This record gives sequence, C-alpha cells and structure tokens, in this order.
Amino acid sequence: MHTPTPEQQQPPSTAPAAVPPKQRRHLYLWAVAAAIVTAIIAVPIGYWILHDDGADAFPMSGTISLNGSSTTFGTPTGFDCVGDDGYDDLDANSGVSVRDASGTLIAKGAMTGSSKAGGYCVLSFLVPDVPTGNNYYLLELSHRGELSFTEDEAQEPISLSLG
Repeated sequence: MHTPTPEQQQPPSTAPAAVPPKQRRHLYLWAVAAAIVTAIIAVPIGYWILHDDGADAFPMSGTISLNGSSTTFGTPTGFDCVGDDGYDDLDANSGVSVRDASGTLIAKGAMTGSSKAGGYCVLSFLVPDVPTGNNYYLLELSHRGELSFTEDEAQEPISLSLG
C-alpha cells in the first residue's frame, strides 16, 4: 500500500477559475441592466411611499346615540337599530358630510352600522378621506345641522347624542 506524501494529502485548490474577458463583459452588462431595472421599479415606489396622497387626509369617525326613539324593525344587515319617530332620518341611508370653514363640501361618508345598548340606539359613521389643513370642520349627519370641530378634534372619534 502506498502512503501519500503531505503534498498529496492537501485538498485541491478551491480558488475560482479566472473568468475570460468576454464573459466578464457579459456579467457587467447583466449587472448594469439589473441595476437599471431595479431603479425603474424602486424609484416610483419610493416616491409613492414618501408622497402618499393619503397622508394629506384622515378618516373622521364616531357615533351618535339616540335615546329612546329607535326601532329594530326592518333594519338592514349590520344595523341592529335605526332612528324612529322624530329620529327616523337617522338610519343606514343617512348622509354624512364634512364642509370646510367657507361651507364647501370637502368629504362625504355614511353610517356604517348600529347596535342596541339599553334604551339607546348607537349608530356609527365614517367619512374616510377628510383633507387635512383646515382650521375647523363642519360635520353634518342627515339634516341635523352642522357641528364644528378643530382638526385635532376631528381626528379623534366623535361621540354625539340626541334625546
């Protein structure tokens, strides 16, 4: 049996083979093309993230609690109750509007649901895209008259009641 010498026992070299110049040029071109494609995709996405139009708007949401005058008869899905008697304008079809200080309509929303709690019918509303930057906002549910809120107040859930 033959015993290998120390030089013969060393593993073969793992150094990469030299890349011919023509293949290096192709690798370089592929790397440049990949960088260009990445820039074409990433720059617009980055711009969109930094300049998202949604950042200039906020959702205005809240509830209105009706004491007493409500019904559970014939309510649509998602609504456990709606207004009745003198409050029958407050239901799933009630309009919700937001105006700026000059009275210009700037956003519209809707009633989103309701629940019955004791003697109260609590209707929820949402106006999804209220523009920022106004001194105050005029909120109106149905035809109930406008209520004024500062921007900070309008960005918090609003709690109203009738009756």
